[in-house]
Amino acid sequence: MKKKRFHWRIIAAIALILVIGISGYNALSIWIDQRQSEDEYAALRKLTQAVEGNADGTNSATAARDAFKVASAAPPPVTFTAPDKQVDFKALSEINGDTVAWIVSEGTPIDYPVVLGQDNAFYLNHTFSGRTGTAGTIFMDKDNQGDFSDANTAIYGHHMRNGSMFASLEKYRTQSYYDAHPVIYLYTPTGNYAIELFSAYVRDASLLPHDFESPEAFLAYVDKIKALSDFQSDVSVGPDDHIVTLVTCNYSYDDARYVVHGKLVPLGGTAPDDAV
Repeated sequence: MKKKRFHWRIIAAIALILVIGISGYNALSIWIDQRQSEDEYAALRKLTQAVEGNADGTNSATAARDAFKVASAAPPPVTFTAPDKQVDFKALSEINGDTVAWIVSEGTPIDYPVVLGQDNAFYLNHTFSGRTGTAGTIFMDKDNQGDFSDANTAIYGHHMRNGSMFASLEKYRTQSYYDAHPVIYLYTPTGNYAIELFSAYVRDASLLPHDFESPEAFLAYVDKIKALSDFQSDVSVGPDDHIVTLVTCNYSYDDARYVVHGKLVPLGGTAPDDAV
């Protein structure tokens, strides 16, 4: 009997060691994956500096692409004061032809390229370079127009545990966070925009409306989502305005999402055509 008990103890010990080993391996794999994604996006941020030629005659886009290939050597993200940020969309498009914009929320981790793919699945687990990665890429809904001409443009990003991608959006649950970050900036090949935020709340994962039957229907939708907001805002939305909806995961219930709505205000360049 004692011998059998001894055998079971050995088996239990081996099982415990295996569980600890597998857990440690999984944790390490997740850390490496997130580190690679952070390095990649840090390198890409080099393409959001000035695009003029360098003093030595080399092209800044070429130099940035070389730096992108060595992501581990990338410096920390640069700080800036909008709307002075310059994005080298030509270089970004050479890396990924799905590029449509760059999104920034000052003082937060949100500082990423935005892509528009053929579906809403690929960029859930592929980074900007096409590498498989849990961080994915910030992407526009496949049914939206890449020029933000829809009445409502949806942009999705993961809620990463390390605070990257769109994780910070859920902080808009508090009025103080909104007061500190009332505007998110959007840079596109045709012009730059401020996204003046006016609503944020938890909702289900059902599809968001992109266009509306009439200006009245659009304004009714705006009134509805304003009433749901976790914060109060003085931003007014008119019948000819366009809005952007930022979406990330929420864990209040199954398939919950946290959404943040904002009015698209041109800072220069061409405003999107009226689509309502």
